[in-house]
Amino acid sequence: MQYKDTKELIKMRYFISLSFNGAPFNGWQIQKNANSVQAELQNALSMLLKESISVVGAGRTDTGVNAIGYIAHFDCQNSSSLLPCFEQTDISSINSNSAFSNVYSDCQNAQKAEFFLYKINAILPKAITVNSIFPVSDDLHARFSAKARTYNYFLHTNKDPFNNLFSYYFPYGKLDICKMNEASRYFLGQHDFASLQKSHTDVKTTICTVTEAYWQPIVSNSNGTVEIRTCVQHTSPPHPQLLFKNVLFPYAGGNSNDYCNNSNDNSHNISNINNNSGSVSSDINCINNNSCSDYNKNTILGCQSSIRSLESINAGDFNTHYVFTVTANRFLRNMVRAMVGTLLEIGLGKKEPEWILELLESKDRNKAGNSVPGNALFLTKILY
Repeated sequence: MQYKDTKELIKMRYFISLSFNGAPFNGWQIQKNANSVQAELQNALSMLLKESISVVGAGRTDTGVNAIGYIAHFDCQNSSSLLPCFEQTDISSINSNSAFSNVYSDCQNAQKAEFFLYKINAILPKAITVNSIFPVSDDLHARFSAKARTYNYFLHTNKDPFNNLFSYYFPYGKLDICKMNEASRYFLGQHDFASLQKSHTDVKTTICTVTEAYWQPIVSNSNGTVEIRTCVQHTSPPHPQLLFKNVLFPYAGGNSNDYCNNSNDNSHNISNINNNSGSVSSDINCINNNSCSDYNKNTILGCQSSIRSLESINAGDFNTHYVFTVTANRFLRNMVRAMVGTLLEIGLGKKEPEWILELLESKDRNKAGNSVPGNALFLTKILY
């Protein structure tokens, strides 16, 4: 909270988490002669709080791109009875997947937050939902305080009328997901991504640091639920904070009892990541952090006797639905969609995984793959 002048009204800063379907909008940012998420949100807040509200988002999104847990902030006169009061909190508890209303220690504040959400969502269009609101200190910023952002891109290779709104239908050939994952590793680390940004974009720097980049199959279970199974693998220096995930996939015909055998070795890691070459040598063993009963509840686990790493399975063994995940400290305009289009070139066998290094060094957008449609792209996580 800040007091610039005793005559001025006290202002408070609020973080809000929202989700939106990007189809009706020309991206997040306000534009002339085009509808945007930011404009809709500002208008709704101004109407509800009866003062002019300016909203700052965690970053831009392209036309048609969706978000789950997008973060924005606004400053408002704190005398409003609709808004919760400030409570000191640890910044680590604030991220796009938190239920902010659950961290209130004061019951009245929690009730205010709940009532605010009801009112603001009644004003907003159906394509936008505010999930939570949280008062923060005025030195926190939705964009500049963010440490990392995660995007997911969904793709299916068989015709599916129920996925077309939020997944890219790609019937143009069998994809080698293993090679696409191998190529994704070359994105890891700090690189100049000028060759993957929209042409003629005016930015101060095209340097980004990517900490995750991988493809996974979306697996349908026998009980009809859909699950993406992953295993987190921590890396050794020179990138101690780097995370990479491999897919663990049960053998056909296995049962839940198979998942508890031969589980004495709990080591599980990837080592020797080289930032220049992008090469990765892996030592994948067995994990057993949960019981068999936990597995039946769709928790993540696997054992050597009944799982295979992604590198040992042909793409044909997988389902026909996939998701690409990428995390970085920042993203350039159109960067994720160009990444996916480029990896599809490799998946079709037109290029080898090592070509990614040549592409990044060229800084030439014309050498990269085509940008894929924005409707299948989701901003899914922001870390503070």
